[in-house]
Amino acid sequence: MTWHVYAADVGWISAKRLRDALQERLGEKVWLIGNSQSNLVKQGDTVVVWGKSKEPSFRPLVKRFFNDPALIRANKDKLSQYEKFRQYQVLCPPYTGDVSMVTQWLSEGSIVLARQTDNTHDGEGITVVRQASKIPPAKFYTLYIKKYLEYRVTVFGGRVIDYQQKKRENGSNQTADQALIRTGPNGFVFCRNDIVRPQPETCENSVRAVKALSLDFGGVDIVEGHDGRSYVLEVNKAPEIFQIGASRYAEAFLNG
Repeated sequence: MTWHVYAADVGWISAKRLRDALQERLGEKVWLIGNSQSNLVKQGDTVVVWGKSKEPSFRPLVKRFFNDPALIRANKDKLSQYEKFRQYQVLCPPYTGDVSMVTQWLSEGSIVLARQTDNTHDGEGITVVRQASKIPPAKFYTLYIKKYLEYRVTVFGGRVIDYQQKKRENGSNQTADQALIRTGPNGFVFCRNDIVRPQPETCENSVRAVKALSLDFGGVDIVEGHDGRSYVLEVNKAPEIFQIGASRYAEAFLNG
């Protein structure tokens, strides 16, 4: 049996790090494959799907998928994730497509995030809407959650195997809007050192979020709000990982 990592372009670098970590532990070749290397998959092989939604021609040969491509397609965008979170009672930010609801939120002094698209990275396509702002057209809107802390929680097989806290990068400056949307381009990074351990509810909701999407693993973006609750923002199917994260994923895959 051979292992493969079937990767989307957007997650290729992290998928390569995962491939290297798996290869080191197995002591044998692990293939990093896209659309053009399907001939490498043989009967009985195992495939880790790193954000790749395209239906593979080699499906009949695979003994085990970790994150089936069909599930990547079903959970590709934020809105479909939020609808499943609502169905399975996973706490996430309130959302709507109704402008009158947005008007009500703004009248109550809340901040709203208008999302022009629901399948972006690094906060692209998000407009911050405040009380005096004109409400822009959007695919949907989410209520901004005032937060103390934000995390990326790694879930595999129904348990938390890793976590990092998102912090402002040293020396970086943000506008008022950038400070609300904690992304790399806005000057925020995930940290492992000098961080606060996430609350039990944060870990529990992360596990429940991945389960709601029927995924084997995922990188859960989650915040601890001023109201003491933990809100799931998104489950990433091809999260950015570095050496430590790749190592922990590899150990989880191989140990089941």
